[in-house]
Amino acid sequence: VEPKDVDIGVFGMSTSLQIGTRLVDPLIIKRILQGKI
Repeated sequence: VEPKDVDIGVFGMSTSLQIGTRLVDPLIIKRILQGKI
């Protein structure tokens, strides 16, 4: 857990969105790369 996550953790929902984004990022990057190739 990074300090930034702790600060944003105060809002709760923002943390959930960040965690979700981090989990989805690799998939999005793969899709973008596949789309470009």
